[in-house]
Amino acid sequence: MAENTFRKNKKPFELFRGLEKTVSLKPDQRLAGGEVAVRYLPHLLFLALLAIIYIANVHYGERLIRDTSKIENEVENLRSDYASLKAKYDSYTGKQMNIAESAKKIGLQESKGRIQKITITK
Repeated sequence: MAENTFRKNKKPFELFRGLEKTVSLKPDQRLAGGEVAVRYLPHLLFLALLAIIYIANVHYGERLIRDTSKIENEVENLRSDYASLKAKYDSYTGKQMNIAESAKKIGLQESKGRIQKITITK
């Protein structure tokens, strides 16, 4: 039987082979003083900056939601106060008796007869 040389020469796929070669630390490349730590430092700082921005954005969003709900409650209270004051004002000024009393103070009288149309001719 013939031997399969194609399958023998092909190496199996290893997903983390390249990562292992670049990250593996030799005795002279410790994390504290080797070039590996210096090489990845900008990437780590960038990720830390992104994490800080993300956390700040979450806090800002939550504060904005709290402020919005406070303002909505305040607006609802002011709207109900406005409606009650408007109803009270309309009930006081809308009655004919109250209007007649106010007019009597200025010297006006309520008309008892028919309404007359005034026309002016030139």
